[in-house]
Amino acid sequence: MTRFWLIANARSGSVSDTTREGVVAALESRGALAGRTDFPTEPLPEPRDLTAAGVDTVAVLAGDGTINAAARRYADWPGALLILPGGTMNLLARALHGDAAPVAIVEQLDQARVVDLPVIAAAEHRAFVGVILGPATAWNRARERWRAGRWRGALR
Repeated sequence: MTRFWLIANARSGSVSDTTREGVVAALESRGALAGRTDFPTEPLPEPRDLTAAGVDTVAVLAGDGTINAAARRYADWPGALLILPGGTMNLLARALHGDAAPVAIVEQLDQARVVDLPVIAAAEHRAFVGVILGPATAWNRARERWRAGRWRGALR
């Protein structure tokens, strides 16, 4: 039986309570849900804690930034990551699953295959889909400030 841990970021672009609870129900129908993390309110679980809980798959319902943080945290952990679209752009999730909805992806796990992702590394940063360089990177900061309610900072 698969044991899942769900990491969801409610502040990501498209994670609603309905979507999150639909994913929980779909995961529970495929195995056992060993735990849940509301990131970034709660820290990502330590790999040793996942292993102690018997988790073999971490489902990440979030945007590319949270997915990147989880992928980096669990790079040496022997389990698998299930990438579910829950962000604004969902670049990695779309590259892996097309436009499938998170619940539909979980419901089709019996047809899933594990893939190794190519990665671009620059110092502590990792990119799994593409790299944004130059002035466009300022939009990321503006978006995060807007989400945090810091509108003046976003407008700068």
